[in-house]
Amino acid sequence: MIEGDFPARTVLLTHDSSILLRLRVPADTRWSSGERIV
Repeated sequence: MIEGDFPARTVLLTHDSSILLRLRVPADTRWSSGERIV
């Protein structure tokens, strides 16, 4: 799931999937709409 698009410590601080995806792909409409990948 982690492609290394951002610092590893950021991943640890944002362990929540929704936050992770928002930081990783803010331009994606599905994830920026607030949907969480379970």
